[in-house]
Amino acid sequence: MRLVLVLYCVSCYCTRHVSGVTTESSENATVKETDTVKEVNVMKDNYHELLKRVINNENEIEDLKSREEHLKHELENVKTYMTCQMEELNDITIDNHDKLNDTKAALIKTRISFTQSLKLLNETMQELSHRQPEKLKCEENQTKCNCT
Repeated sequence: MRLVLVLYCVSCYCTRHVSGVTTESSENATVKETDTVKEVNVMKDNYHELLKRVINNENEIEDLKSREEHLKHELENVKTYMTCQMEELNDITIDNHDKLNDTKAALIKTRISFTQSLKLLNETMQELSHRQPEKLKCEENQTKCNCT
């Protein structure tokens, strides 16, 4: 019977100790569960924030791609416009160059004509200046002839 009593005491002691450990483990498990729930909630919040950032970044990327396409289109329009302007300026330059060459040719022709006119005028004046003394002599002779 003593043996039974000793076994009973040991059994009670073990039950209390195991029960105490179980209660303590249960409290630790509850604390760990609460901590785990908090961690999961923090991870969910972080995930949602990350997802929002990803969505915002995707929207921004789409917006930037749209802007890039718009700017490429605008650049092509400006290139086309500038090409047309350069061709028009080139045509105007060629026309002005042709007009300048025509004007030079006309000036050279006029200068030659003017030079020829001056030469003819000079020859005429020389001829007239030679004739004048002869005419005066002739007139003097006629006057003498008429007087006598």
